[in-house]
Amino acid sequence: MTNKINKHVALITDFGSNGQHYVACMKGVILKINPIVKIIDISHNITPFSILEGAYILNSTYKYFPKGTIFVAVIDPGVGSARKMIILETSSGFYFVGPDNGLFTYIIDSEDISKIIEISNQDYFLEPVSDTFHGRDIMAPVSAYLSKGISIEDFGNPLEIDNVKKLNDLIPKIIENENKIKGIIQYIDSFGNCITNIKLDNENKSKNLGIQFLHKDSYKMNLKGKDLECIFLSYYEELSSYLKVSRNPLLKRDSFNFLELSLNMKSFAQTFNISVGEIFYIKKDQFNLV
Repeated sequence: MTNKINKHVALITDFGSNGQHYVACMKGVILKINPIVKIIDISHNITPFSILEGAYILNSTYKYFPKGTIFVAVIDPGVGSARKMIILETSSGFYFVGPDNGLFTYIIDSEDISKIIEISNQDYFLEPVSDTFHGRDIMAPVSAYLSKGISIEDFGNPLEIDNVKKLNDLIPKIIENENKIKGIIQYIDSFGNCITNIKLDNENKSKNLGIQFLHKDSYKMNLKGKDLECIFLSYYEELSSYLKVSRNPLLKRDSFNFLELSLNMKSFAQTFNISVGEIFYIKKDQFNLV
């Protein structure tokens, strides 16, 4: 049984600059099976082993690709263990191939998942399968055969969505007895801007948390045991017009609709020694409730 042919395979890994030959091997395997497929690199510089960061980057990019694109995600610290390998198909027409370790948390939460398959059919594997390079030996050939039109059902057995692993850290929480919101830093960009896991809409509301950030309002945040007073603005340069708070951190909605912590023309991450996975708290009583 075959599906329509998919012309694009997009790769995201934590292989880094010294792992370029790993990426090349995956591309070679894919092109050997389907010479006409187009391979796109999303990123190979995900912080090693950071499933959290990989989930954010994948979620931030996939919607901008053509429908039918197959996303291959190789951030796989559990490679060789009993963790499952899966394929997700969304009703909107995207495919995701990778380890069942939480990488697809945002995809599951934001998309209607039409099918999930646990990859088990070794007819589509590269033989012999390495204990530590499933990106080359399983994910690459599976994605290539999928791009040629092989039906998702041919790769293994159906899996219930409740049995797919999700990252609990990706969901910000309200701590009612302490009247505060608990969040996490999920990504740090090249400018040192720290992207949180608090998702906002175009009106700067977080409906899940029942709060709204207001333009020019100040908010008290605790990060690494330090209390910071931040101002919520629309863009970086806007902070320079607030002389009294120009040294204060900036809160803004980033280009992918997550709350971002920044400094104007400086690295927030370096200034406050922040890493991906850092926990922070904001007082809940400061917000406009929605």
